[in-house]
Amino acid sequence: MFQNCKYSPNSMIIILNTNKLVETQKLALHCFSKNARTTLFSKLQLRLTHKIPAKNCQWEVFVANCETVSNPTFFGLTDQESDDEKNVIEIKFDFPVFEKYPVAMCYTPLVYEARWQQIVFATEIYHHFGIDIQIQYINSGMKKVMDILKIYEKKNWLKIQEFVFYDFDKESVKKIGFHPSKELLGRNLLTSSADCVMRYRESSEFIISADIDDILFPKEKDYYAEFLIWTKKYPDAPGFIYPRIYGKIDTPNDFQNFSLSAVIESIKMSNKPFMGKPILRTDRAETPWIHWLGLSKNGDAVDLDQKDAIMAHVQISAEKVRAVKSYGSFGENENLNTFKSFNPISKNEIEAINENFIKSFENITNFVSNFVYADIIFGCFKDSEHWNQDYCYTQFRCKLPKNVTNFECETVRRNISVKTLNKNSVFYIPKNEYFWIKSKDNCKLFD
Repeated sequence: MFQNCKYSPNSMIIILNTNKLVETQKLALHCFSKNARTTLFSKLQLRLTHKIPAKNCQWEVFVANCETVSNPTFFGLTDQESDDEKNVIEIKFDFPVFEKYPVAMCYTPLVYEARWQQIVFATEIYHHFGIDIQIQYINSGMKKVMDILKIYEKKNWLKIQEFVFYDFDKESVKKIGFHPSKELLGRNLLTSSADCVMRYRESSEFIISADIDDILFPKEKDYYAEFLIWTKKYPDAPGFIYPRIYGKIDTPNDFQNFSLSAVIESIKMSNKPFMGKPILRTDRAETPWIHWLGLSKNGDAVDLDQKDAIMAHVQISAEKVRAVKSYGSFGENENLNTFKSFNPISKNEIEAINENFIKSFENITNFVSNFVYADIIFGCFKDSEHWNQDYCYTQFRCKLPKNVTNFECETVRRNISVKTLNKNSVFYIPKNEYFWIKSKDNCKLFD
């Protein structure tokens, strides 16, 4: 929940997950807010954050907004407009970030994460080309991945944003009929993406919404200069869609043999475009979807041409570079001999980047990659990519091992409390702060 300014004055924005069949127009919920001087009840407006509900997923992502008093000290929801505060469920809220970051990078959440090479590559490239802040949503990953992210956070290059899959007790699951966290598309990435945009829309003019392996290489000197060119050319567009092409980098499996300069110099690219990723203009776009915009003013985003815009879907494993059959269809492995070398950064700049990297990570002890989770999930999603399955497209459908040798994991958790309004509406609300659990041989997302 956010107190937001780019909506009407004194607005509260709520990102929530609920049953996708909820009748938004008939939902009789009101907001209640107060400060030291006054109180206010206002109607809650609820909308799906995007245009097309996920196929075969029971729950969806919604955005709600309502008017509040100025500078509220209390906010809550109720199903009736009255002076009785006893029927109000308190909702804690945050303020958006106001510090200026003209261009922000919102990553989709990391889950069972072990791809430290791609995290380093993405963070370094985005910083080099002028991203002002990178927001890394993370649920779970190898301890060494967390160590790397914490170093970048200390450098003020990125912000670690905790992202939980709420656990529901057996009684709640039985009452609902399913486990809600397991009925949300993918990694519930649409929730994290909308959350990130709401947090940074006050501070940023442009927001890139993409995965850790999606790297935008600007043709101008930096991202801001490039996005200003597109804004001038398409002044009414709420955003821009960069088509993607496959990229491949060569990396070792162990950290002690990792050379950032060698990795950058190894970049090779395909020339076959496929589904892109969005760049939002925060004064016109409200929410992102995976490959385009969710809600926006003045129509849809502009699809940019491949010759003018470069976003690479960068892989470290040849087995995960797919043959592009069409804009949204893939075959088996691509022939990497058809890829061409790509050199977006001068040799002197590469050397400077590498020297800075070595100094920053000199205290990281050696470790070896472990892609057990990543490989299983890749194969699982590959089998479901035609969207014709009769189940929700999520990693929780994949057959993951209970234990993974040499996978020391850190997972973020947050407990929930159950609140009911007149037996009509049930709310599952965070009741404490985030906390991390550690395990030596698995990532434990649920009890």
